[in-house]
Amino acid sequence: MDQNELFHTLARPLPPGAYKDLQLGGRKMTVIDAYHIVSRLTQVFGLCGSGWGVKITDWDLSPDGSNLAASGNLWYKLDDKRCNVPAIGDARVFKGNIAEARKKAQTNLISKASSFIGIGLSVYQGKGVDDPYLDEVSLKEDRTPPKLKAESWLKATTLKGKPLADLSESERDALYEWAEKTITQSLSDDGFRLWHLVLQMRTELAERNAA
Repeated sequence: MDQNELFHTLARPLPPGAYKDLQLGGRKMTVIDAYHIVSRLTQVFGLCGSGWGVKITDWDLSPDGSNLAASGNLWYKLDDKRCNVPAIGDARVFKGNIAEARKKAQTNLISKASSFIGIGLSVYQGKGVDDPYLDEVSLKEDRTPPKLKAESWLKATTLKGKPLADLSESERDALYEWAEKTITQSLSDDGFRLWHLVLQMRTELAERNAA
């Protein structure tokens, strides 16, 4: 097939199960299961490593260690030529698990690069986003972060009224995990403030333990 036909083959809608609707702060968005993208690449170009693949050239960890970026290329074979699509993927680093973050950042890079050759492009055109990470511009938080004095979390409570200072270690870990996975646009104003208090609690306790 010529390149125009190839593009339309890559860009045709994915199976219904590939798409998921996500409601965030009154906005409805669409995410794509990244492994449906892998399936489409394999159907068109062949097995990963033979007909297509990904090469990571750089890993960049944010100064606070919370986010990892993968720079590299998605490559595929076309008319016996190897074509490269540069892209950057990213992932949050949860509980210091760099290996898991690398896997997610690589998957995100594949999703981003695949959109440049047509796969899932309709979702981007409709202002949807690719799994597993949400588009930073579309989901820009427009609320001003609360101004917290040092140790403000010691006087704060959860949304259910339990003081943060009285939480067990497992309860704190559960709140940290909640803060890592939560998109702030989906939170009420009280939840938005709690989100910042939880981050303050984690930072100040870590500093206290390191002293």
